[in-house]
Amino acid sequence: MKVLAESEPFPQYPWTMRSDLNPELKAKIRSAFIELKDQTVLKPFKADGFDAIEDKNYDVVRDLGKTLNLDFEKLNK
Repeated sequence: MKVLAESEPFPQYPWTMRSDLNPELKAKIRSAFIELKDQTVLKPFKADGFDAIEDKNYDVVRDLGKTLNLDFEKLNK
């Protein structure tokens, strides 16, 4: 196998919180996920770890969709 190109990393399996949660609780939950390094706990998630993301992190998916001529608006209906 020969690698021709690599894409930018893209977020997978996002976890979200209710917007009306207490900000201190949200910060604690966020820290618990980001600081999680225990492989026994991560294994069921099939993950190496968690990271905070923003909407702009999905631009790589949107850009790929444009390259593939996908219409994401139709997929959301």
